[in-house]
Amino acid sequence: MLRSLATHEEVRNTGLGRALVEHAELNASLMGLSAIYLLTTTATDFFERLGYEQLCRGQAPDSISKTIQFSDLCPASSHLMRKLL
Repeated sequence: MLRSLATHEEVRNTGLGRALVEHAELNASLMGLSAIYLLTTTATDFFERLGYEQLCRGQAPDSISKTIQFSDLCPASSHLMRKLL
């Protein structure tokens, strides 16, 4: 699960956020993972531009749905997103 990735307002639209996500994706791929999941309330458009797709929360695999982020920390209105690696 990709968690807590944010950029300060002053550096938005500079490519830093994209670079951070690409770095996380590369690390996940090198670890042998086949997908990255995330929950967001505000950055759906950003992640869609990077190839993430929105899923229904019921589509979350157990490894995601059983996390505290999924069940408690993120609001139920959060969008579940996934990118296959």
